[in-house]
Amino acid sequence: MSSARTERAQRRKNLIANGLSIPATWPTVRSKFAEPGTAAQKRLKALEKEMGFEAPSMLTYAAPQMRQISRLQPKALSDRQSDVTANQVMFERRAVPKDR
Repeated sequence: MSSARTERAQRRKNLIANGLSIPATWPTVRSKFAEPGTAAQKRLKALEKEMGFEAPSMLTYAAPQMRQISRLQPKALSDRQSDVTANQVMFERRAVPKDR
């Protein structure tokens, strides 16, 4: 087997290993029904007024805690980094003007 073929085979093995490790090391969010916390509610109310929403809908996506990753991080990094626990998406459907 030539050197180039060996390198290519090893590179492919590494890509497969990396691809298989992604689900265990990168969080995926899940849609859930939950009220945002009080601080988030205040901020969302301010955004609602700022954007001119009258009756917005809200989606909440929960971000799972990645315990296996935080365990591997240096203590100095994990202490300063706050985990995202949820993301809220606010939207409102509006009627399309007839002149469009």
